[in-house]
Amino acid sequence: MGVECDGAMYHSSHSARDRDRLRQAVLEKMGWRIYRIWSPDWIQQRNVEITKLKNAIENARFQRQSSFVDKISGAYSSEPLKVSVVKNCPKTENSAGLGKKYSICDLGRYLDKEDFYSSSSGQLLRRQLELVIKHEAPIHTDLLFRRVMSRYHLEKMGDKIQTRLIELLRVIIRANRDIHIRNSFVYADTPIIIRYPSPELEESLRDIEYIAPEEMQDCMVQIVKLHSGMTEDCLFTEVLKFFGFKRQTDSVVKLLKQNVKKLLNSERIHLRENFLIE
Repeated sequence: MGVECDGAMYHSSHSARDRDRLRQAVLEKMGWRIYRIWSPDWIQQRNVEITKLKNAIENARFQRQSSFVDKISGAYSSEPLKVSVVKNCPKTENSAGLGKKYSICDLGRYLDKEDFYSSSSGQLLRRQLELVIKHEAPIHTDLLFRRVMSRYHLEKMGDKIQTRLIELLRVIIRANRDIHIRNSFVYADTPIIIRYPSPELEESLRDIEYIAPEEMQDCMVQIVKLHSGMTEDCLFTEVLKFFGFKRQTDSVVKLLKQNVKKLLNSERIHLRENFLIE
């Protein structure tokens, strides 16, 4: 019996699939049994996969000898080779269930535009900003401000609106040691969790510029680990799929490459013969 252990990304290339089908067909013609283990399953539930492998080995050992001999004798027959397609274990949503759905902070009832500009609204606006930060951090300042603006039916961020929200954010940062801002992202002293958009909630789909570098990089590391390594192009495809993007643009690829470079410099991932590994 032959045991083959490959990741989903390896099988995604046509050349790899064709080689696997041909190799398996030839070996089976000679009497071999091919047993496949999907790498993410081996990593995530190794004990289960070991038990299944042991059972497969026992079944192979006790197959009828006559059947085995018959297969060998016909290994080099002139009959056309029948190639059976072996399907990989289906991937679960968002790279085998990494992370969690992005949750939008509920700020309660909607208010009028006039309420935003009211001289007495400062305390309420500050509380709303704090709620969004604690619920959605790390969050880009533009996205943070728009979360609050939406409660007042404000669509365009003019200078007056932006100035007021920036001043309130500064007050919040001075008053809370666990809240800080870096490179236009607001952070709270809570663990960073990678988050994918909810299909039912359009607001949860963030522009790639609104995804914090730490979250993006954690996602990359987890995907590389899940697939036991991959090429850079495959990694970009999986990362964009995770965050809900359907196509790559030059600016998006540039940003992704910057994050990969930071991960390589920090040695969180490594490059071996054009293959990214943990």
